Amino acid sequence: MKKLFLLIAIGLIANSKAQTTLGMSTITPPNLVDTVNAGSTHTYTVWVKNLGTQTFSDTLSIYTAVADSMFGLNIVNVYNSNSTINIAPADSAQFTMTEVYNVSPTGYKTGIDVIVVWPVAQGAITADSLTFNIFIVDATGIKDIDLQNLLKLYPNPATEKLTVDLPNNLTINSIKLIDMQGKESILVPNGNCINVENIAKGNYILNIELSNKKQIIGKFIKQ
Repeated sequence: MKKLFLLIAIGLIANSKAQTTLGMSTITPPNLVDTVNAGSTHTYTVWVKNLGTQTFSDTLSIYTAVADSMFGLNIVNVYNSNSTINIAPADSAQFTMTEVYNVSPTGYKTGIDVIVVWPVAQGAITADSLTFNIFIVDATGIKDIDLQNLLKLYPNPATEKLTVDLPNNLTINSIKLIDMQGKESILVPNGNCINVENIAKGNYILNIELSNKKQIIGKFIKQ
């Protein structure tokens, strides 16, 4: 609710004589990846919706920010249209966003980042935003891409036990469990098997440190 009030305030400040209302399609972009390496670049598609009763015809900007529990929203990217955008009432326009996931104290951080995307225009107020999660991996911890691709977790979804199938006779040094809110906890494996019986249902990420000191990332669902 606080986020919504903040976005509405941004739109009102942009123009107190707003003609229409813009928002974001809240459907997660189909070409969005949920795990990226720090410093990498990724392109995905978003849709800006006209939620008002009048046609929007103006230039607009699309802000991307990382939600921070202490500082609110840290803006990491601004897309500016180079020409007038026309969006009829109840219609939407598609935009391609290019993000560079550079890690910094006031930007992206390794682990789970909550990303907020919203439109701003002089001829409109902002009434809604798109929110999704990105898991950013410290690329220095993954030296062998083939090793990452050979990781297998099963059964997935899991209810009681989860097996971590590793190649090349590697073993597990430690496992960090991360939920979709970014909360971390340490799991103690029994060989290559993890007891997940007491973990709440949901989607999780495993940050696994191997016996060769490399780190790999796995994802599983607890049912």
